[in-house]
Amino acid sequence: IDFEILKYFPNLKRLENGVLKIGVSTTLAKLFLLKHLERFHIEYPNVAIQIFTNPSQVMKEMLKEGKLDLLVAKDFSVNDENVFEVVKLGKLHHVFIASPFFKELKNKTVTLEEINRYPLLLPKNPSSSRDLLANFCKEHRFSLTSKLEIASYSLIEEFVRIGLGIGLVTEEFCHNEIDGENIFVVNTEPALPSLDFSLFTLKDSHHSFAANRLIDMITNEKK
Repeated sequence: IDFEILKYFPNLKRLENGVLKIGVSTTLAKLFLLKHLERFHIEYPNVAIQIFTNPSQVMKEMLKEGKLDLLVAKDFSVNDENVFEVVKLGKLHHVFIASPFFKELKNKTVTLEEINRYPLLLPKNPSSSRDLLANFCKEHRFSLTSKLEIASYSLIEEFVRIGLGIGLVTEEFCHNEIDGENIFVVNTEPALPSLDFSLFTLKDSHHSFAANRLIDMITNEKK
């Protein structure tokens, strides 16, 4: 028995110290996780929190390797679901947005063929949003051509605002900017699909006290 380690155990159990490693996209950190981290930090200020914002597929591997305690991410198609415990947390909706430079699209529903005639600003790969769009287009036997691929949703919104094109964004992330005038949603037929986001943890693993407490905070709010 390592008595040097054991002497810290009571403190860890009371969450007086320790490290919590969380994987989350920048989008979901702002939209969802921040409020839980604020509450957790107020209650347990001495627990160090490390945030990782790599692509979801990279963080999935980190979780499998034990390099993360938990992951909050958009659902990804995997063949190893038996590796993860998954708790659905909510939905994100993807939409095309435009500015008055394309005012002819306002309050109008357009087909995929019609929207493809415009310059499209799409998230840069690797991206779960691009994967979702690719699967959607494949399902409808259609291909969309991008004018620009951009790594940041906020940049897509700014490029849309100055008229460079029509952007694909997560509606919840741009909710404050979509005012119906300067930035408006372009409705499509068929409509773009929504995407679940979830809490992922490793099955049959022993989580730290800190990880268990944060998981409880997140899942209890959902109930």
